[in-house]
Amino acid sequence: MSTLTGSMVHSLGKDHCGLFSNCPVLQDRLVAASLSVGEQVVPQRIYQENVDNIRNTLADVTNSCSVRHMGAANAAAFLSQFVNDGVRFAHLDVAGYATDGGSQYATGNVVQSILNYLM
Repeated sequence: MSTLTGSMVHSLGKDHCGLFSNCPVLQDRLVAASLSVGEQVVPQRIYQENVDNIRNTLADVTNSCSVRHMGAANAAAFLSQFVNDGVRFAHLDVAGYATDGGSQYATGNVVQSILNYLM
């Protein structure tokens, strides 16, 4: 599981968290876990275009592609490149959802979802 970018706040707002996964079962369980504790986790997709966006002539992949749009999906595509075949992967883009409107304080959003999933 990975968390980062906050780019989803541009499309989902500050009250939802984007979820990228390579496993539909894992995705469904994380969404169910979030709903049962009143949190908003919204499934998203990694497209081939996102994988293409992180390709680079100097390295196999880059975490700072020249494409400004699709930041969360590009980040998820980047992270997915480090997951071995057969390993279930989830990327929760929580940075926008887990803060209280841009201040330095964290809300703790998604923590309950993850704990509920693990239990």
